[in-house]
Amino acid sequence: MCMRTVLVVMVLSALTSAIAQETIFNVPSADILDKGKVYGEFDFAYQWDASSGTYTPRVVAGIGHGIEIGMNLNGITSPGSSQATPTPTVKWKAYDGKTNGWSFLVGDALFIPTENRSYNIGNYVYAELTKTLKTQTRLTFGTFDFTAKVVAQGNKGGGQFGIEQPKQPMKSGILV
Repeated sequence: MCMRTVLVVMVLSALTSAIAQETIFNVPSADILDKGKVYGEFDFAYQWDASSGTYTPRVVAGIGHGIEIGMNLNGITSPGSSQATPTPTVKWKAYDGKTNGWSFLVGDALFIPTENRSYNIGNYVYAELTKTLKTQTRLTFGTFDFTAKVVAQGNKGGGQFGIEQPKQPMKSGILV
């Protein structure tokens, strides 16, 4: 990523304040939208060594009971051949310890390629345990599994981890 892009991202991050965050890069966040709330996002990743970018628009809606559903459109690249892949998603916070800071989440994404297909249908399933500390720092650790050909020739499983630190509000340039 070029320095100019990094600078723009840092400046925009400093100027805006997020209400919720649905992913920590590619790791699903423990945030769940309330019933009736809708969230939209547009991810862009630039691969400088390949001079290409990938684009992923997504929309997510809270449906209540700690569940949210969404739709991603994965596989859009430029330049090069795209593999448009509508991906319905579901995430459920099966346990929310609230005062003890612990949460347990499970989720699933169903990959349905519609063009330049290298597979017919694929799946990504995950489970995560999160702990929110008194400082509001949130630690995430879990496991995932991708079916064959979604991200690799064979089945791909492993761990996924994240650390989130909320931005502290500022008054007159002083942290409060």
